[in-house]
Amino acid sequence: MLACDGQADCPAYCADPAHFGEAARADACYAVAQFDWLRAELAAARPGYAHIFVIAHSPLLGSGDNHGPNSAAPQLRALLEQYGVDLYLNGHNHAYERTYPVRGSARDASGTTYVTVGPAGALCDGVNGDWFTAASYQDWTTYGDLEGNTVYTKITVDGGTVTGRVYSLAGGTVPVDTFTLVR
Repeated sequence: MLACDGQADCPAYCADPAHFGEAARADACYAVAQFDWLRAELAAARPGYAHIFVIAHSPLLGSGDNHGPNSAAPQLRALLEQYGVDLYLNGHNHAYERTYPVRGSARDASGTTYVTVGPAGALCDGVNGDWFTAASYQDWTTYGDLEGNTVYTKITVDGGTVTGRVYSLAGGTVPVDTFTLVR
């Protein structure tokens, strides 16, 4: 998303509202239709919903030692912040990491919380931790125990409160992480 040829700063060009109406933008920016679709969905959702969650494949913020945030992460994060997205869930990295709520390059209670929940199916990548890291977990299992690597996240919404509980199949009924978001 937001990849292209011929622009010095491709993601910035593709995400710039000044270029949204240009016919050449669709040719220059590969898969820009995904960005435009997300922008339209977020704009439609914001007035009617108390909470907005976005679920995608790759991380936009994380300290994993295998796959970093994608090249369009700053533009996508700005879009999420513009529409007040509460929670961004992704996989891709075979690790677990949750951020504090973040806006721009600072912790901010009104910002978006980013959660990488991707350990299933392979041995885990490492998590280094950074200024935005609120929780991480990588003591999943011994080598070769693929079932023990599997986790799931249970999200509960009760009015203005969103609660997340992350469970490892190897850990039973005790969550490896719990978080609460309040709007």
